Amino acid sequence: MQTEQNGGWYHSLITGLETIAEQLQIEGEERLALREFVMRIAKEQYAAGNKAGIKWLRIQMNKPQQAAS
Repeated sequence: MQTEQNGGWYHSLITGLETIAEQLQIEGEERLALREFVMRIAKEQYAAGNKAGIKWLRIQMNKPQQAAS
């Protein structure tokens, strides 16, 4: 299942989103639209962070190793 593979952050995000939607009494299509919006932004930010992390790692790996003094 996708949720289990993504770890705790995904479950926390969905649970928090559902809690807020209940508190604001958002139902039906509006609730679905809110969830889709939040998940789209989360996925975009995750992808951006992952790309930045990979770039940083490649830069670190290409740096000459400094001898320990």
